Amino acid sequence: RDKGPTLEIRTAKSITRAVMKDLEGLPRVSDVERTGESSARIRFSGTLEQRAEIAELVRSHGLMLVSMDEPEDGLESLYMSLTEGEEASAE
Repeated sequence: RDKGPTLEIRTAKSITRAVMKDLEGLPRVSDVERTGESSARIRFSGTLEQRAEIAELVRSHGLMLVSMDEPEDGLESLYMSLTEGEEASAE
């Protein structure tokens, strides 16, 4: 099952458990992982317009969304993880 692309969000203040729980409950979100005090990684399979739901949810909890980005190294990381085993077996 495809979990969708990854979005990384950063807020001006700490992301609470309530925010994490609400993010996990959004349609088209398959996984939420806290990556820092004020940042999280979200697996999201929705459209660009539907990303606004994430921003609105964060704002509804009184947090300011500083950024919401797709990591630039997503494809490179995928390639490296797929080819790592091949390099080891070639030696």
